[in-house]
Amino acid sequence: MLTQIYQKLSFFNTSMSGGFEGIVTETKEKYESQICYIGRVKCWADEARFSGKLIGI
Repeated sequence: MLTQIYQKLSFFNTSMSGGFEGIVTETKEKYESQICYIGRVKCWADEARFSGKLIGI
């Protein structure tokens, strides 16, 4: 997954009880949005049930 300026992103759960964050992979800087791009497709990263992650379009 990428930002609009082609930075690689990582999304993860912050704890077993919930919470979801993203970071710019190379810099470890917190990514404040859930919007990401796969290729040229605008997507939405979110937390799913049971500590899962999902990417929607």
